[in-house]
Parts: sequence; C-alpha cells; structure tokens
Amino acid sequence: MRAKTLMAAFLGAAVLAAIAAPGGVAAADGLGQVTTTAFTSSTAVQTGFGGDWSVAIHVETPGGPIGTEDGTVDVTVAGLPGNYASALPISGDGDVYLSPPDGKPSLGAGTHQLTAFFRPATGSGLLPSHSTKAAAIDVVALSADAAISVIGRASTSPVLDLALTGTWIDTTKTTPPGSWTVVVTGPATKPVYRTTVAQATASTRPIRVPIPVKLQRGTDYSFAARFVPTSAVAHGVTLSQARAVKIHTPDLTVSEALSQPVTVPPFATILALLVLIGLAVAVALLAVRLARRRNDAGSEAHEPEPDEATL
Repeated sequence: MRAKTLMAAFLGAAVLAAIAAPGGVAAADGLGQVTTTAFTSSTAVQTGFGGDWSVAIHVETPGGPIGTEDGTVDVTVAGLPGNYASALPISGDGDVYLSPPDGKPSLGAGTHQLTAFFRPATGSGLLPSHSTKAAAIDVVALSADAAISVIGRASTSPVLDLALTGTWIDTTKTTPPGSWTVVVTGPATKPVYRTTVAQATASTRPIRVPIPVKLQRGTDYSFAARFVPTSAVAHGVTLSQARAVKIHTPDLTVSEALSQPVTVPPFATILALLVLIGLAVAVALLAVRLARRRNDAGSEAHEPEPDEATL
C-alpha cells in the first residue's frame, strides 16, 4: 500500500512539473514530452517596407533538438488575424526559418511582435509549446516624393510630366502602385480640365499627360497633380506631394487681338440700344425745334409794315 502511495505521488509530481515547465502543457491525448520554442535572436530585425527579412526559431526537448517529422511551427503577428505563417517545416537540428510568406501583405511601417507556436505531429509524443518572448520586426516606411513639370509653357497645348523619386524608387527600382489626379484651373480658379492617370509600377520613368483642352492666350493657369498609393502599400510609404505649377500662356499678337471676336453681354446690348433710342429722340426733338424757329422767322419777314397815312 505504501509503495502504491509513493508511486501515485511521484506520478502527480511529474504531471505538475510537465504542466509548470516553460512551454509545456498537457496534451489532449495524455502526457507527453515537454518542448521549448524560442526565437534564436533577441535583437529586433530592421527592414524597409516590402523588403526581405528572416528570423530563426529553435524547438527542442530537454534531451535535445527535435526532428523533421516531429511537427511544424506556426507564427502569429500581434494585431493581425490568424496565422501570419503556417506549418513551417523544422530542420533536422530543430531550427525553423521564417521570411515574408508569399501571398501575405507586407508588414506596415512600425514595430511588429511575432510569436511562434510548435504544433507536434500526431504520435510524436511531444507537447505543444510557444515562444515566451516575442521577436520584433521594425519596418521603416519608404519615401515617395511627387514632382510635376510643364512641357511647352509657351504653348496653348502643354504636356504635364509626373514623376516619383525617393527611397522607394531607389530601394525597389519600381514605383509604388497608385494613381494621379490631375487638375488644371484657369482664371478665378475655375477647373478647365481634370483626369486620373494610373501609375505604372514597373517603370520609374515620368508619366506624360497631354492636356487636350486648348488654353486661352495671355491667361494664367495652374497645374496640380496629387498621387494616391493603393491601400496595399499606403501603410508603408511616406508621401510628399508636389506643389502646383503656374504658367502664363503667350499673349496675343496685335493681329490676333484684332481678329478675336468681341463678346458683348446682354445688358450692355440693351443699354446701347436705349442710348441709341435716346439719341434718336433727342435728334428728332432738336429737328422739330429748329423747324419751328425757321417757320417763326419766315413769318416775321413776310409781315407788311404799317402805312404812314394811317398813322
């Protein structure tokens, strides 16, 4: 009886030790061997947005590293739903390597905390475990500086050049995906042309946008373009928008100015007609008065003088 009691106490202590051990929990199908899962480096990994990076994970038992057939590793990122990487294979020495998985969006700018989970294979006799200290990935945003220029300033049909520069272009040799919104405004900031142009990511050359609207001569215009990245990369790029470019189209020559049609507002036409009518009435009245004066003068000239005999 005493031997059975000692055996039960020993088994109970073993179970408690397995549960309390770091990374060790009781398996659903019974007691298994304790495992430990940890990232091999405590230093944060520095990378630019969309860049390549790698972290190493090690899984072992008290007796040594586990093997390839003993299970796989999942990795989660704090703040992101689900697994960031699933079923990562384990090498023969218990090491696992994680790099940005295919099909997953790039981690946004900022610091990301990673946790690794060991998933034992069925029948391996191992207990699951997870890293107790997270690995840090510091993602630095890449810059994109927008620039616009006007080709053919001395023309009424200019072309707009749209370009992006910055660390995004220098690092990736591409441009961030997105689109440009172009607005041309004339006098009184009235828009005369607006369009949206997609940014080709495979090329870093400027985009040329012809302005199909014929601009007026001798007029001030403003050319503005705003670049907006897609939602997939907006959290990894810092943007500097370009200032609007202002131009003054060539002034009219004397012959061009004389050949320009003159537009008269309706109220001015009515006013001119009223003035003409008033002048006509005044001329008519003046003519009547002059006629009356001539008639009166003629009557006085033909009136007979009084006879002296009658005086």
